[in-house]
This record gives sequence, C-alpha cells and structure tokens, in this order.
Amino acid sequence: MIQKRKIFFDSSFSKANFELINLDNQIFLKKKIKRPTIRDFESIKKNNLFNKYIKIKNLRSINIDIDSFKDLKRKKCYVMKFINGTSGESILKNLGYSEITLIKNFLKDYFSVMKIHIRWVKFDKSIFIKKFNEIEKKTKIKTLKNIFKKNKKKLLNKLIKIKFYPTGLCHGDLTLSNMIINKNQIYLIDFLKTHNDSIIQDLSKVYQEFKLGWSSRNLNDHDYLRSKIIYNKIVDKNFFKIFPKKILNLLKFEIILTLLRIFPYVNNKDQKTVNWLKFSVEELINKDIKLN
Repeated sequence: MIQKRKIFFDSSFSKANFELINLDNQIFLKKKIKRPTIRDFESIKKNNLFNKYIKIKNLRSINIDIDSFKDLKRKKCYVMKFINGTSGESILKNLGYSEITLIKNFLKDYFSVMKIHIRWVKFDKSIFIKKFNEIEKKTKIKTLKNIFKKNKKKLLNKLIKIKFYPTGLCHGDLTLSNMIINKNQIYLIDFLKTHNDSIIQDLSKVYQEFKLGWSSRNLNDHDYLRSKIIYNKIVDKNFFKIFPKKILNLLKFEIILTLLRIFPYVNNKDQKTVNWLKFSVEELINKDIKLN
C-alpha cells in the first residue's frame, strides 16, 4: 500500500513541492519538478557521481534513480530514500557539541578532497556576463534591482581582470539547508549544477553560511546569538588559510556573485532576506575581507 502526504520544508528557500511516500513500510521523499531542465538532470547526475566516487568519513549521499533527461521530463519528479534528521536553521537551534564537531571535521575532510580535483583553465568571461544579464533580467524586487544596478559596473570591471579560474568537483550549494545530520552521519542533498563547477563555488557557500549567517537570518535574538557561537566554532579564523592565495584572491568576487544569484528567487514579502542580502552585498563590496 502506498500512502502519500504533501509537505513543505521550512529550511527550503525554494519552498519546493515534496511528498512523503510510505511504500512497504519504508519512507521515501518525492520531489516534484514542474518543468524539468537539463540543469535539473545535471544536478541529479552530480549527486549520483559524488555518491559513487567521493568517499569521506561520516559523509553519505542518497542515489537518485533517474537514468536520462528524457526519463526526468517524463516523470517530472524523482524519488529518494527519506533521511530523518536535522537540517538548516534547526542545526543552529537544537544540536550540541558532538554535531558541531562532526560538521567542522566534515568540512575539513571535504575540502581536502576537493582541492585534489582543482584544474585551472582560461577564464571564460562570456559565461559570467551571461549570468549577470540573467540575474538583472529576472530580479523583480526594486531594492535588489537597485543594488544590482549600483554595483554591476564595479563587478564587471573586476571580472575583466580575471585571467584564469579553477574548475573541478563541488556540491554547488553547500549550506546547512543541504546537510542532514543523523546521529554521526552527514547526508548531503540537493546537489546543484552551477555555471562554473569549482571548489570556489563551495567556498563561497561556506562563507555565505558561516560568515554571513544565511540559515540564521530568521532566528530570534536568543537563537541568533547561539548561531554565531556555533558558526565560529565550525569555521574559525584559520579556516580559509589552508587554501592557495590565488583561490582566495578570486573568492570575494565569487561570494558576491553567489549572493546576486539569490536575487531572482526572493519572495517580495520576505523582507528579512531582502535586508540580509542588502547588508551582505554592500558589506562585501565596500569593505576588504581578510581570508588569509
């Protein structure tokens, strides 16, 4: 007997449409994709390849049974085993020292593996210019449109000066919302095919989460103060020092671009996220950030 129940996850910024399915006393998660794109399929492929080839202590990912883009377009969904655990802002509110240590050690091991796969290639400016234009076109909220217009020229000038860029393996959206903590295991979910798959993309997401407080932006004062302590325990002042200087020299640009990519997806009623983005982007653009 199959039982279904529609659910929405508070930690999911996209508010994606999921169903829990009880099949033969096992719980599965069904994610619906109304209009599947090749990027959706590439993200699933990334998930499955990561699960097959990357072995890191205490890390798991769940295989997704989709064989081709044609298969995804036909099904308009995918199904995976449901992992019951803690994710997103709930990690900041509820977990203790052992789980904090687990995430800290995971990030250390994760980036040690990712560094091995770095390849430097000639920088293709057209990919990034296309992304800038796409963000500008799709951003609807006036405050965010003004921030983008105000800083676009400055960012394009930085882009023109870049000669080489790293490529390689990455998750693509490495925030607490895409980590599920279950006992002594971390499960990575929602892999994302990006415009430039690279360790620098994952590092920008780590900065977004642990230095700018992405998952803590909606917390009350007490939980927010707690989250700052947890963030600093996981990613301390020495975290970025293990990376080559040529990576760190590009990271600020990538962090800003990562934040700009959120602009088109913000709901016009979500003033907390608008304010968080405004503060974060202007802080990064107008101040030097010391990563080494």
